[in-house]
Amino acid sequence: MGPHLDGAERRRLKELEAEDWGVWTEWYDRRLRGDPPNEALEIERVTSPAIPWDEGPRAVNKALREIEEKHARKPPCAELVRPQALRLAAMPALAETTAEGLARQIEDWISACMRESEANALPDELLALEALPAILRRLSKAVHSEGGTEALEATIAAIAVEIARLKADLALAKNASRESVFWTSFRKKAGESLGDWKMWGALASGGYLLLGPQIGSGALSDLIAMIRPSAP
Repeated sequence: MGPHLDGAERRRLKELEAEDWGVWTEWYDRRLRGDPPNEALEIERVTSPAIPWDEGPRAVNKALREIEEKHARKPPCAELVRPQALRLAAMPALAETTAEGLARQIEDWISACMRESEANALPDELLALEALPAILRRLSKAVHSEGGTEALEATIAAIAVEIARLKADLALAKNASRESVFWTSFRKKAGESLGDWKMWGALASGGYLLLGPQIGSGALSDLIAMIRPSAP
């Protein structure tokens, strides 16, 4: 059992949750891990005229969250993608095996979650996962391309965008004043598969190899930290 909270303490806890201080603690966690900073994001966080600094923490943190979500959906810059494409092109067999294995792992996980939850679709908060197997299989073919690394670069960027989309959708669900009924029901019924360490371990290790440390490290660790606690 957790500590007993009186009425005033419970009200303050709800206020803190509504104010979304996670936008600051997540930033601090990224600094502690040594994740490479997103320079454009950091500049906009401190210079944007859209941040209402004089309207209190709820309004400020909401504006900061919107800025983060906007940047999260942008594909990584070419300076990060191209070196990773060259690394994968130099080890095509390993890249192909990893991409294909991760695609199957995600498909099996989706099937298990839907079977447990007795649902015929994923909730909106997890829909980005459905796009990943097809993109991963494109990558497994692109590593064997003899016409340069353009297709491979585009596929790496597409994987990063879908992971960013998944993070953004989960962040919206986490910070919503009320969860959707479907998401709440899905989490409860699919609890065992949703928290399956094998799935998230595969996504972390396979994603790290395919995306590389500059693109994948912070994105994947943030994602796994967000979704595993979603399981009951």
